[in-house]
Amino acid sequence: MPFNRFVEIGRVCTLNYGQEFGNLCTIVEVADQNRVVVEGPKVPRQMIPVKRINLTQFTVKIGRNARAKFVLKAMQEAKVQEKFDATVYGKSLVARRAKLQESDFERFQRRMAAKKAHLPKKH
Repeated sequence: MPFNRFVEIGRVCTLNYGQEFGNLCTIVEVADQNRVVVEGPKVPRQMIPVKRINLTQFTVKIGRNARAKFVLKAMQEAKVQEKFDATVYGKSLVARRAKLQESDFERFQRRMAAKKAHLPKKH
């Protein structure tokens, strides 16, 4: 199976570092070998290093240096968010966000349920 996730204009990716961790964005411009310009619904247009993104299997058809409204429209028409949320990585990010939003009591309940699941059964 050949490699097909290239750094290219229109490639959808997720950010793997910083405030926008896990948010989807699209590569709008390739600056050089190590940096790209990205933009997305929750990510402002910015230049970031390639090592700070995870490339997905999805692409959208946009031109080089496309304006923000065209990028967002292309992502919505391709239903990128729904497709990404159906992937294994997307599901793990949703679970991770839910775990971060838990209250103390919810964490306690989860811990007690895990402890109860591992107890030996009485005959």
